[in-house]
Amino acid sequence: MSDNDVGLLQDKVHPQTIAVLKSRADGLGLTVEVGDESKFEVDKDVSGVLVQYPATDGSVHDYKVGTTRPSISAIRFC
Repeated sequence: MSDNDVGLLQDKVHPQTIAVLKSRADGLGLTVEVGDESKFEVDKDVSGVLVQYPATDGSVHDYKVGTTRPSISAIRFC
């Protein structure tokens, strides 16, 4: 297992997507943390971040604002 074994999932991702990712991660010995993307702290242990656009409730957020934070600025968003 490498140092980066944590995945961060936005709490606005479809519930079924969260359930599948948690199940798959568990089988691989990875940790999945679900929460508010504005509070994500990305460090060397984080291997990925998943946000959904639009969110599961249909809301649309400007994620570009959050990507300027130093802890997230090195991540490539697609």
